[in-house]
Amino acid sequence: MQRLSRVCEHTTSPATSTSGSEASTFGRLSVQALSWKYVDGRGGLVGAPDGAIEAVLSWAAAQQITTVDVEDRLFTSTEPAYLAALRADAARLCVGWGYLGITVDFGAKLSRASVEAEIALGRQWIDVAAALGVPRLRVPGNAVGGVEPAQAWALVRSKLQALVAYGRDKGVAIGLHNHAGSGDAIPATGTSLLRMMDEVPGLQLILDLGNGNFTGCPELHTPGETAPEQLYEHIRIAAPRATSVRAKFVHQQHMNTGRAVEGFVDYRRVARLLRDGGFDGDVSIVRYDSVCPDLAPADALSLAAEELRRCGVG
Repeated sequence: MQRLSRVCEHTTSPATSTSGSEASTFGRLSVQALSWKYVDGRGGLVGAPDGAIEAVLSWAAAQQITTVDVEDRLFTSTEPAYLAALRADAARLCVGWGYLGITVDFGAKLSRASVEAEIALGRQWIDVAAALGVPRLRVPGNAVGGVEPAQAWALVRSKLQALVAYGRDKGVAIGLHNHAGSGDAIPATGTSLLRMMDEVPGLQLILDLGNGNFTGCPELHTPGETAPEQLYEHIRIAAPRATSVRAKFVHQQHMNTGRAVEGFVDYRRVARLLRDGGFDGDVSIVRYDSVCPDLAPADALSLAAEELRRCGVG
């Protein structure tokens, strides 16, 4: 499915490098609509979702950002009339869709019954994505929760296989989202992500670059703490297979400069890994508001966009 943004004048091709940026640009800047609402340190939505998708579409258009990603918990309705109006808004603003994300309960006990429930939920949101014109559904793995590892792997794989098959008939791809949950979710290493993709033909990868999304990387951290080396190794391994990436902004501050930038992940280093891996897809801003609650959403997202553009994102 061709994205709406590809026919728009301001998104026809990435710009060439500019002063202060990396040597060459790559990818396309995107934004997760969840970032418009204040999000707490554990990823929980703070406040009602009313109007977040519409607001981000308008902001993205003004910023010449190519795509917007959406989340199940942001939809105030899934009625056909609402979805048609939202699709028309995106077309009018010349903004395309990246993915629609669904939420998984990482505290739930993994079982055949829990997997069947997630498959049913995923099919519902694939139908919504198809109606809205979203090209892929973002689906995380699952927490193992004491289940024997081989059995847990088979259950997660069966979920993804079922959703890939259903999505294929609807014109919606499935993007696997790495998420370590409380630390035992799978797949959540660079190697295991590639293994799952090899075992589920047609599965895409939505690579999360931030906190708590790889084994060995903390879900919660404090200002001044920096990402462990494992994070960058997982990214290096998985980047060549990624369709899009999620650039987390958890602590938007830097005490030495006074500028509100991400302090946990070194995005210049990440940009080099993505570029070296041949990645050229969407780089989506996912903003958590852990430290700077006084920053208005538009200001926080603008600062995040500036940082990624300095790193060479087109």
